[in-house]
Amino acid sequence: MTKKVTFSVRIQEDTVAAFDQKIIDQYSTTRNHKAEVVEKLLREYIDQDQQQQIIQNNTQQIQALQQQLQNMKEEKQQLEDQVEHYKTMTNDIQQDLEKTQQKLDKQEQKLEDQTTEHKEELNQLKKEKTTWSNKYTHQVEVHNKLQEENSRLHNKLEKYTYFFGKVTNMSFMNRVLGKFPEEIKELQPATQQTKKQE
Repeated sequence: MTKKVTFSVRIQEDTVAAFDQKIIDQYSTTRNHKAEVVEKLLREYIDQDQQQQIIQNNTQQIQALQQQLQNMKEEKQQLEDQVEHYKTMTNDIQQDLEKTQQKLDKQEQKLEDQTTEHKEELNQLKKEKTTWSNKYTHQVEVHNKLQEENSRLHNKLEKYTYFFGKVTNMSFMNRVLGKFPEEIKELQPATQQTKKQE
């Protein structure tokens, strides 16, 4: 245990009186508590630089997370725009396909009643029908993939929104000391050491 020593300085009398009164207001007496408060204030003064560094590091981490959140919002908006674009394209292709189908059905029926020399034209129309069907199927697949990616980003955005809600509700001292709740630590950016291990 560290040895206790007497610490004596000369300061303004009214400052000492106000200091003693504050201790009395909090503890009802200055006995024992006065030394504890003075020692605590001295320790805080000594640790001030370290605390400032902790605040700076935490601020940088929060800023990095805020930037990451903003990037995710922008990426989500881009994906939503792409989904809307492909939805429009899919609808257009669907309409073209329906019109082509109707046209092909009529022509197919007509060609089936004609002589063998027209069968080659019928085969060409069937190929065109297959091509349109393939294009529509491809657009549907692209649309579904974009919907899945959009859902994934939406879930990730909700997690980071939850993180910032937790950080906002934390006390100032917990922010300074970096005492984040366990359920949101996994959302913090990886340290350089962790990245090297990965």
